[in-house]
Amino acid sequence: MLDGLLEATALPNLHPALVHFPIALVAVALLFDAVLFARRRWVSLDASGAFLWVLAAAGAGAAYLAGEEAAEEAGLLEGAAEVALGKHADAALVTLIALGLFALFRVWLAWRDRGADRLAGGALRTLGLLGALAVQGLVAYTGDLGGALVYRHGIAVSRAGAEAVVAAPQPDALAPAAAGTPRFREDGSLVWSPRAGEVSALGSTLEPLGPAEVEVVREASGSEGISLATSGRALLALPGTWENARVEARIDVSGFMGSVGLGARVDGEANGGLVRFHSDGRAALVALRQGHEEVLDEAEERLPAGEATVALSVSGRHWKGFVDGRSLVHGHASLLGPGRMALLLDGTGTLRVLSVRITPMEDRTAAGTGQREPAHQH
Repeated sequence: MLDGLLEATALPNLHPALVHFPIALVAVALLFDAVLFARRRWVSLDASGAFLWVLAAAGAGAAYLAGEEAAEEAGLLEGAAEVALGKHADAALVTLIALGLFALFRVWLAWRDRGADRLAGGALRTLGLLGALAVQGLVAYTGDLGGALVYRHGIAVSRAGAEAVVAAPQPDALAPAAAGTPRFREDGSLVWSPRAGEVSALGSTLEPLGPAEVEVVREASGSEGISLATSGRALLALPGTWENARVEARIDVSGFMGSVGLGARVDGEANGGLVRFHSDGRAALVALRQGHEEVLDEAEERLPAGEATVALSVSGRHWKGFVDGRSLVHGHASLLGPGRMALLLDGTGTLRVLSVRITPMEDRTAAGTGQREPAHQH
């Protein structure tokens, strides 16, 4: 039914339709409380004011859930837009919690003073009015961040803009020196288009974290990418240290069975975030803390039989996993600070890595920049 309603409108999702209810209701509820503070004999307004706060909290909850769904549909965004989206989501959660708690407080306050001819003054009513002003400030701040997503970053302005995919780098788009050698660019990103049979890449560009039953398959130099043969688990760290960033890899899994994925903020084998795609069609986003695994989100998705672009982005506590630009898994976890990006293999067969790109979410002065280019042996 909801899908049918959306198809009849120009709205990409329900969030822009729902978000105006809590904004308007909070403003009216605050007005009721201000009038009550000045006119304490207008007792009949007290219950109405409390009810407005409850409606505002319910509307905020609906808007938040719709916003989470809208974020899932946004696809692979540019770094600055992804950071802005995370800040808006965090502010919305804080606002929702504050609004819910304040609504409960107002209901209790109205129940306490029910039947009175004149509302009692004192600290609680003063605190209530100050709390209402604080909640109004949170709503305004969250709304401003949401407005920036639309008017500054262009999210949801058009379907094409909302779903723009940042494609993995193609070998012919890289400078000749970057082919086979990972390079940090001026914007802080790292690009790598490996050469076929590049045995030295294992241990330099791809650094095993812990035991790894993996080797580079020697192939003709004309082949695209590097083939990694494995018969177990291997977590291979990429160059650089990153905090808020996105790692993308164009891979071919046609000769591989098991789980393949990416890691971010990785610290050894025991800490970090991972997105895994299993050949049986399961996808999972997990957080590792001291070796303990917590599943943040799961989905049913089988990787294409041939080439696919998989990606993992992290911005603050927001983690997302993508396949060919589509967001599949989304979770929240406060993990370590800056760490390594990594490639995960856990299975048997041969995985071909065609290209890799790591993009910092911040500007070029952020983590992952200003580092010397990794040594590369030929």
